Amino acid sequence: MALFRGEGDGSIPRREVISLPIFAAASAAQYVFVADRAYTLTGVRELHGTASTSGTFALRKIQVDGQAPSAAAGANVIELLAGTTASLAGTANTVQTPTVAVSSISKGDRVAINFGGTMTNLALCMIQLELEVA
Repeated sequence: MALFRGEGDGSIPRREVISLPIFAAASAAQYVFVADRAYTLTGVRELHGTASTSGTFALRKIQVDGQAPSAAAGANVIELLAGTTASLAGTANTVQTPTVAVSSISKGDRVAINFGGTMTNLALCMIQLELEVA
Protein backbone atom coordinates (compact mmCIF):
# COMPACT_ATOMS: atom_id res chain seq x y z
CA MET A 1 0.00 0.00 0.00
CA ALA A 2 1.24 3.46 -0.84
CA LEU A 3 0.06 6.55 1.01
CA PHE A 4 0.52 9.96 -0.55
CA ARG A 5 -0.22 13.07 1.47
CA GLY A 6 -1.71 16.01 -0.35
CA GLU A 7 -1.64 19.72 0.17
CA GLY A 8 -2.34 21.16 3.59
CA ASP A 9 -1.32 23.92 5.92
CA GLY A 10 1.96 22.21 6.72
CA SER A 11 0.79 20.48 9.88
CA ILE A 12 -2.26 18.40 8.94
CA PRO A 13 -2.77 17.36 5.34
CA ARG A 14 -6.26 18.11 4.05
CA ARG A 15 -6.24 15.36 1.42
CA GLU A 16 -4.86 11.84 1.35
CA VAL A 17 -4.85 9.28 -1.43
CA ILE A 18 -4.41 5.61 -0.62
CA SER A 19 -3.35 3.42 -3.56
CA LEU A 20 -3.86 -0.34 -3.31
CA PRO A 21 -2.30 -2.73 -5.82
CA ILE A 22 -4.62 -5.72 -6.22
CA PHE A 23 -3.28 -9.15 -7.17
CA ALA A 24 -5.94 -11.60 -8.38
CA ALA A 25 -4.23 -14.57 -6.76
CA ALA A 26 -4.28 -12.79 -3.39
CA SER A 27 -7.70 -11.17 -3.62
CA ALA A 28 -9.03 -12.10 -0.19
CA ALA A 29 -10.91 -9.67 2.02
CA GLN A 30 -8.45 -7.38 3.75
CA TYR A 31 -8.23 -4.27 5.88
CA VAL A 32 -7.14 -1.13 4.04
CA PHE A 33 -6.52 1.20 6.99
CA VAL A 34 -7.61 2.27 10.46
CA ALA A 35 -8.73 5.91 10.53
CA ASP A 36 -6.42 7.99 12.70
CA ARG A 37 -8.89 10.90 12.54
CA ALA A 38 -12.27 11.64 10.98
CA TYR A 39 -12.29 11.58 7.16
CA THR A 40 -14.67 12.13 4.31
CA LEU A 41 -14.34 9.61 1.46
CA THR A 42 -14.46 11.89 -1.58
CA GLY A 43 -13.69 9.42 -4.36
CA VAL A 44 -12.83 5.89 -5.40
CA ARG A 45 -11.01 4.97 -8.60
CA GLU A 46 -10.21 1.54 -10.02
CA LEU A 47 -7.99 0.72 -12.98
CA HIS A 48 -6.95 -2.65 -14.44
CA GLY A 49 -4.94 -3.75 -17.45
CA THR A 50 -6.84 -7.02 -17.90
CA ALA A 51 -10.43 -7.41 -16.73
CA SER A 52 -11.51 -10.21 -14.42
CA THR A 53 -14.09 -12.72 -15.63
CA SER A 54 -16.82 -11.36 -13.33
CA GLY A 55 -15.02 -9.92 -10.31
CA THR A 56 -16.35 -7.22 -8.02
CA PHE A 57 -15.16 -5.33 -4.97
CA ALA A 58 -16.93 -3.75 -2.03
CA LEU A 59 -15.66 -1.19 0.46
CA ARG A 60 -16.95 -1.36 4.02
CA LYS A 61 -16.30 0.58 7.18
CA ILE A 62 -16.22 -1.54 10.31
CA GLN A 63 -17.20 0.35 13.44
CA VAL A 64 -16.65 -2.23 16.21
CA ASP A 65 -13.93 -4.59 17.37
CA GLY A 66 -14.28 -8.28 16.64
CA GLN A 67 -15.45 -7.98 13.01
CA ALA A 68 -13.36 -9.62 10.28
CA PRO A 69 -12.69 -7.70 7.03
CA SER A 70 -15.00 -10.18 5.28
CA ALA A 71 -17.93 -9.42 7.62
CA ALA A 72 -21.30 -8.94 5.94
CA ALA A 73 -22.93 -5.52 6.03
CA GLY A 74 -25.07 -4.84 9.09
CA ALA A 75 -25.52 -2.41 11.95
CA ASN A 76 -21.77 -1.97 12.54
CA VAL A 77 -20.45 -2.87 9.08
CA ILE A 78 -21.45 -0.16 6.61
CA GLU A 79 -21.25 -0.32 2.80
CA LEU A 80 -19.42 2.71 1.40
CA LEU A 81 -20.30 2.29 -2.30
CA ALA A 82 -23.68 2.81 -3.96
CA GLY A 83 -24.97 -0.51 -5.25
CA THR A 84 -22.64 -2.11 -2.65
CA THR A 85 -20.10 -3.41 -5.21
CA ALA A 86 -18.09 -2.15 -8.18
CA SER A 87 -17.04 -4.21 -11.17
CA LEU A 88 -13.53 -5.44 -11.90
CA ALA A 89 -14.72 -6.77 -15.27
CA GLY A 90 -15.06 -3.42 -17.08
CA THR A 91 -13.10 -2.11 -20.03
CA ALA A 92 -9.35 -2.55 -19.60
CA ASN A 93 -7.13 0.52 -19.14
CA THR A 94 -10.14 2.70 -18.34
CA VAL A 95 -10.55 4.39 -14.97
CA GLN A 96 -13.74 3.29 -13.21
CA THR A 97 -15.25 5.69 -10.66
CA PRO A 98 -17.87 3.94 -8.52
CA THR A 99 -20.29 6.18 -6.64
CA VAL A 100 -19.63 6.74 -2.95
CA ALA A 101 -22.85 6.23 -0.95
CA VAL A 102 -21.53 6.77 2.59
CA SER A 103 -18.64 9.18 2.91
CA SER A 104 -18.22 9.62 6.67
CA ILE A 105 -15.36 7.71 8.31
CA SER A 106 -14.84 8.27 12.04
CA LYS A 107 -11.61 8.04 14.01
CA GLY A 108 -11.07 4.36 14.84
CA ASP A 109 -13.20 2.99 11.98
CA ARG A 110 -11.54 0.29 9.92
CA VAL A 111 -11.99 0.34 6.15
CA ALA A 112 -11.93 -3.06 4.49
CA ILE A 113 -12.14 -4.28 0.92
CA ASN A 114 -14.00 -7.45 -0.08
CA PHE A 115 -13.89 -9.25 -3.39
CA GLY A 116 -16.57 -11.33 -5.08
CA GLY A 117 -17.29 -13.09 -8.34
CA THR A 118 -14.61 -14.73 -10.46
CA MET A 119 -11.27 -12.95 -10.31
CA THR A 120 -9.70 -15.07 -13.08
CA ASN A 121 -7.65 -13.03 -15.59
CA LEU A 122 -7.54 -9.85 -13.46
CA ALA A 123 -4.16 -8.19 -13.92
CA LEU A 124 -2.49 -4.83 -13.35
CA CYS A 125 -5.23 -3.71 -10.97
CA MET A 126 -5.11 -0.73 -8.63
CA ILE A 127 -7.79 0.84 -6.43
CA GLN A 128 -7.43 4.36 -5.02
CA LEU A 129 -9.32 5.93 -2.14
CA GLU A 130 -9.35 9.72 -1.94
CA LEU A 131 -9.95 11.12 1.54
CA GLU A 132 -10.28 14.58 3.05
CA VAL A 133 -9.75 15.35 6.70
CA ALA A 134 -13.21 16.04 8.13
